[in-house]
Amino acid sequence: MRRLSFLSCFVVFPCLLLAISVQAQSDDGVQKVGAFSAHRLWVTPYKEGELYGAGTYPNSSTCEEGLAAWTKRNRSIENTDIVAWYTLGFHHVLREEDWPVMPMMWHDFVIRPFHFFAQNPALDLPKEP
Repeated sequence: MRRLSFLSCFVVFPCLLLAISVQAQSDDGVQKVGAFSAHRLWVTPYKEGELYGAGTYPNSSTCEEGLAAWTKRNRSIENTDIVAWYTLGFHHVLREEDWPVMPMMWHDFVIRPFHFFAQNPALDLPKEP
């Protein structure tokens, strides 16, 4: 039993500063295809085949699939399996080693549970192995 009345949840913590949409205009062609970048977090009901935030083939997209199109359908996420789509973008300072091909850049985030226990569950562990 929890002592506090907070709801149990998970919180997403970015480990670096994030970039969101690089396009200011929502009617821009690139932004329409990359509409997933307009928000950091999207939640959709699970549907087989919805695998990629920009749609299956973003280079030839008609903008009829992807997160922006799927969420326009306003499907319920209540009492169903959901998918949380976290947009992790970045800006970086260019290095000479990044030209002509950027070798790699690591980014990560942490999903941390909140308010699942009334106290730290490790406090009740036996003192002897």
